[in-house]
Amino acid sequence: MILDSSVGKQGGDNLIFGPNPDEPDWSDDFSSSADDALDSWGSAFTPEADDRWGWEEWGTVTLFRPEGHEPAYAYPLIVWLSSDRTPGVTLRDWFPDLSERNYIGAECSPQTGSPLALQIRNTVRDVSQIYQIHPRRVWIAGQGAAADAVLRELPALIPIVAGVIALHPTGPLESIDPALTVAHRASLYLSLISPREDEAEQVSAAWRDAEGQCRCVLTVPEDSEERLAVCRDLNVWLMEQVVAPASR
Repeated sequence: MILDSSVGKQGGDNLIFGPNPDEPDWSDDFSSSADDALDSWGSAFTPEADDRWGWEEWGTVTLFRPEGHEPAYAYPLIVWLSSDRTPGVTLRDWFPDLSERNYIGAECSPQTGSPLALQIRNTVRDVSQIYQIHPRRVWIAGQGAAADAVLRELPALIPIVAGVIALHPTGPLESIDPALTVAHRASLYLSLISPREDEAEQVSAAWRDAEGQCRCVLTVPEDSEERLAVCRDLNVWLMEQVVAPASR
C-alpha cells in the first residue's frame, strides 16, 4: 500500500478555484438558511427515512444526515456515484462513519437520458438547498465502473469539486486526462485505491511534479478485510485533511 505522506500539507489554500463564467451562480444555494430550505423541501423525503442510520431518500439520491446538525457550519460533502439498488448500503459499507459527525454523504444512482456530470451537479445543488455546504469541499466518489465514470467526468466536474475518490477503477488509469492533471493538479485532491500497483505509481508520479500538490494514492488487493482497513484509514484521512481545513 502506498500512502503519500505529503497529502493535504497545504491545507485548504490550494483548493480555491477562480470564478467560471460558464457556471451557474449557486451562491444563494450555498448561503441560504438551512431552516428555510428544510421548510420548502420538507415534503420531498420519504416517510420511510431511517433515523437510526440518519439517512433519507429524495428521488434518486440517498442523503446521509449529520448528527447534531449545526446550521451555521459549512459541511464538506461527498457525492457517491452508485449502481447499487439498495439505498445507503454501498456508501455505508465503504465509509461506516459517514455523516456521524462532520461531513455529509449523498449517494446518487445514475439515470439514463441525462448527462452524468449534470446529475452530479444537480445533486450538489439540491443538497446545498438543505444544508450549508462548503463550496470548496465537495468530493465525488465511486467504486468499480462508477470510479471509471468519476475519472471520465472529472474535466466537466472541475468547477464544482475539490477532489475525487476512485475505488478499484476497472479501466486504464490513463483515462485521467493528462492535460487536466497539468492544469489542475495543484488545486485538486486525487484519492485512488487500485489493486494495480504499477498503474497507481504511474498516476502518482504524474501528479508529483507540481508545487503544492495534494494527493493520496493507495494500492490494495481485492481482499475485503484489507479493503475495509484501507477505508478506515481513508476515513481518518478525510477527517484530518478535508474536514478540518473546512472549519478554518
